[in-house]
Amino acid sequence: MSDEVSIQESRKRARDNDEDLELVILVIGFIIVVAGAWYGQRYRVNEVTWNECERAQTRATWMNALRNNRICREQLRLDIRCFEKLCHTLQSKGDLMTTRNVTIKEIVALFLHVLAHDLKNRTMHALFAHSRETISRQFHVVLRSMPKIGKYYIKPVDQGISYDRDNKWKWFEGVLGALDRTHIDMTVPIEDRARYRDRKGDISTNVLASCDPNLRFTYVLPGWEGSASDPRVLRDALHRPNRLKVPRRTMNSKRQGKEPMGPPRKWGYFARNRQMDVILTSTLYEQINEGNKGDGDFKSQAYQAVVDKLRVELNIFVIVDHVRNRIRVWKRHYATIIEIRAYTKFKWDEEKKMLVIPLEVLDEWKKENPNASGYLNNCIDNWDDIVTLFALDRATSDGAEQHEESATAMDTEIEGGSTSKTSPGGSNKKLKRDRLADAVSSFTDSFKEYVSKAQDPPKPSSQVIYDVVSSVLGLSGQHVLQAVKRFMNGPVNEFDMLKHLPEEQKLDWILLCISD
Repeated sequence: MSDEVSIQESRKRARDNDEDLELVILVIGFIIVVAGAWYGQRYRVNEVTWNECERAQTRATWMNALRNNRICREQLRLDIRCFEKLCHTLQSKGDLMTTRNVTIKEIVALFLHVLAHDLKNRTMHALFAHSRETISRQFHVVLRSMPKIGKYYIKPVDQGISYDRDNKWKWFEGVLGALDRTHIDMTVPIEDRARYRDRKGDISTNVLASCDPNLRFTYVLPGWEGSASDPRVLRDALHRPNRLKVPRRTMNSKRQGKEPMGPPRKWGYFARNRQMDVILTSTLYEQINEGNKGDGDFKSQAYQAVVDKLRVELNIFVIVDHVRNRIRVWKRHYATIIEIRAYTKFKWDEEKKMLVIPLEVLDEWKKENPNASGYLNNCIDNWDDIVTLFALDRATSDGAEQHEESATAMDTEIEGGSTSKTSPGGSNKKLKRDRLADAVSSFTDSFKEYVSKAQDPPKPSSQVIYDVVSSVLGLSGQHVLQAVKRFMNGPVNEFDMLKHLPEEQKLDWILLCISD
């Protein structure tokens, strides 16, 4: 009996020592945290805070520097006269309004400075001494006002203007002017980079613009993906609701009524060897999974893999150029059919994979579009594979819109967002309070979970221990009482182990605990 008492006292002493050790560790950790906070507060380099007067002085100094015509051109790409005229136009015609803390000239200068030098929000935050949220919000305010003044500067060609007295342009009757495109770098999501990567490898958007001989813009169409070719962008500009209006060309009387010069362009042929196309598509799928497809095209390893596969499977010897040509033909098929479906009302048979055109309009449409007549009422066997392989690389013009369309879309968004009953400032404050409350509740839950894990699990009652032990077969009455006493005074883990053991092992476990 004395041995059992000594064993219990030793176990209790060990538990007390563990609790004392945990308490010592907590105290030491608290002391380290307090010492670190005191050291950091005493010796660290404190952040220099700006008061509102210093912020206003910084902005006033920068705005005063723009009164110099040379500095204004360098920083904003405009002289002083054009800058002030733009501010007046945005205020009177673009619905741009001043605020309590920011003036019209300041936010327009901020907007132009970002565009001129491709600066980031953090840089503008340090330069203008405004918060990053204010910089971003005011930039988008000016951005929404810009499309509204587009109609005052971008006007269609006036066919009534004559250039007979101009020595340079009098020889070009009915001239449109200068028509060209430019690429502007931009940042897009990773999944869209293939469509926006141009032939130079840059991520950009294709912008089409035209101006008359007096250097006045007559048409601007931004938003096309950088991979789109110039003819596609021009074709879209000619078919849009607010399309590019081209003056009628006066032809020589000898050429009037005749067919266009040069033979019509011949389009690619359809696949004749179905087995070769199956091997080609399956190999390309494998190369995509291996990472041998870049933005817009496959890598050289993929083409060589197709050549090797055709030689092994069909004993057909081709070169890499043959594979490239076949893929080029497939891309041409996809581009032509997508354009036909976009600019016409012809139906597409999803089961037969073909364009269905009524007979009454077939002949007339063939005369107007001789280059694409080969796709009419002809089945494309591997159309699904073509779509899967090349659809993501094809520019879709989803973001292409003119200034009038973008202004209308922005007004719609603003009207939809104005139905909110709370002000932006109130919503931001409420959001900050909600985040703080969430952080405090999360910390409280984590602390409760830590305390619950640090504490010992509750001990079962004597009645529960007796019921579990007495249900084990093969124990005598004395063994049952000894086991109950052991589990009541011993660690809780031993009794938990007993409850989770199989029935055939419970007897051995009880006898082992009693023998200890």
